[in-house]
Amino acid sequence: MPVMGVDMQKEPISGPYLVRMGGWTLERYLAEAPESARWEYVRGEVVVHSPATAEHQDLVRFLLRLLDGYYEAQGWGKVLMGPAAVQVLPEVVREPDLFVLPPEAAEQAQGVPIRARPALIIEVVSSATRSMELGEKAQEYG
Repeated sequence: MPVMGVDMQKEPISGPYLVRMGGWTLERYLAEAPESARWEYVRGEVVVHSPATAEHQDLVRFLLRLLDGYYEAQGWGKVLMGPAAVQVLPEVVREPDLFVLPPEAAEQAQGVPIRARPALIIEVVSSATRSMELGEKAQEYG
């Protein structure tokens, strides 16, 4: 079922947003979450993020280039970037901005969701998601 966020005048939401929809199962999330948008599954809810800004993506790209070259040179693992569904807990699938899989976990990283445990997860904090990223995500990634 396609979902579109609209305001009270039924106009598409254009600014930063974070939408939570309850009543989902992990199986439904895996079957219906679109690859073209950032959807996360958290304990029966789907969390839908607004599209990333150009500034956000510039920072993610910079960090990816920096970390990827270093980790590859050291043989310390594989650096990947979102959107990629990573199962961080049995009932939580997040799409981190960047994450590093150690060499032994990189071989297990197949399909959706990725069930290999990242050695490092990086979230670029935005105004729309700051409290979630510094609160619940930090605890889940712990």
